[in-house]
Amino acid sequence: MVEIPDIADNLNGQDHEKLNQAYLYGNPGMGYTDDPAQGPGLLARTLTLNFGTRIDHYAAVNMRTFEKMVNAVGGIDVTLPATVDGRTRTIGASVFFFLAGTHHLNGQPRPVNHF
Repeated sequence: MVEIPDIADNLNGQDHEKLNQAYLYGNPGMGYTDDPAQGPGLLARTLTLNFGTRIDHYAAVNMRTFEKMVNAVGGIDVTLPATVDGRTRTIGASVFFFLAGTHHLNGQPRPVNHF
């Protein structure tokens, strides 16, 4: 939960939400902000407000475009210092489980294996 600028007037005083909501609330038609940079701009302001970061540049892409970009560079290596287990009681698929170490990832979905 983070503080998102400009949203309190539209959400009955609520000014905290999940970080990813800042992008959504900044989009045209939502009516939460008049930031000319729209969703990315409100997300950048939210990151600055909560974490002191400064966002100078950004690129906004959908997931299909992101998949194509990752594949275009031959995949990416991600090193995890600890095992990441994103499985839940209702979603036990192994696609949400990564052992600590380096993983080479591409834009193809991992096969779903249930434990």
